[in-house]
Amino acid sequence: MGPEAKLLTSCIEEALSRGWYVSVPDFEGPTAAFGAGPQAGHAVLDGLRAVLSSNALRIESGDINYAMWGYSGGAIASGFAAELQASYAPELSFAGAAVGGIIPDLTEVFRVPISHVSAVIPAGLLGVTAQYPAAREFLINQLKTSGPYNATGFLKALDFSAVQSRAYFGLQNISEYFVNGLDDIYNVPELTRVFGDNEYAGYHGIPQMPLFVYKAIHDESNGIATSDDLVSHYCKVGANILYHRNSVGGHSEESKNGVPRVFAFLSAVLDESYAQKYNTTGCTWVDVTVNVTDSTTSQS
Repeated sequence: MGPEAKLLTSCIEEALSRGWYVSVPDFEGPTAAFGAGPQAGHAVLDGLRAVLSSNALRIESGDINYAMWGYSGGAIASGFAAELQASYAPELSFAGAAVGGIIPDLTEVFRVPISHVSAVIPAGLLGVTAQYPAAREFLINQLKTSGPYNATGFLKALDFSAVQSRAYFGLQNISEYFVNGLDDIYNVPELTRVFGDNEYAGYHGIPQMPLFVYKAIHDESNGIATSDDLVSHYCKVGANILYHRNSVGGHSEESKNGVPRVFAFLSAVLDESYAQKYNTTGCTWVDVTVNVTDSTTSQS
């Protein structure tokens, strides 16, 4: 089991130890539509509907409090679910949502052909076109048919897990797989509408529940600027957000550093002590210095 899976498992175990029910939806669906934000959001909301209607639980949605939590790819799903809830699932009333390592513009990550996260570009491009046959066909037709970087190698991502993708693609120049390079993929009309419909947060609604947003200022996957912009956008239209910008570590480190603060937030929204511990209106931006392996932390 890899470190990411171990962290997820430990978080689930901690939640269960607190007496909480935990649902982990397959938000990418049977076509592995990684990066398709609205589908992921709909899947999360439908998953909760299924949980609340389960005969095994024998509960009414008004009798319990429920919240969401997602990091990185999980934050895409939870973030879109938060945006879409009012229009798609107005009967649901979330106590809160925690989203970490947010990626408001996924194309910002996928445009960089060589980086520590570029190995996920093939899965992302294939995932976001999974439900658009014409766009998928166009994408494949832009791949080279010969040479060391060709369609056969690129399409291996369809059968890879995230760990396998990182191992295979590593620090390859993903642009080399395409006849006209990676930049061209993001500028052709056959694909721009697909990206526009799926990969940009902030355009599908305003979260109605309290949000805890946390991110490393030096997140190497896509930086902090677009995250600041997204939070500012939400705040201008009345969202209630606690936003932590951590000066310690990067994307991977914040997945661990954020855990204690997430559990504190989720505990407060679920046991209805949120109003006593956090601001219930407007937005609170906090620059923090948090390292869970170091006992000395601070915030300002």
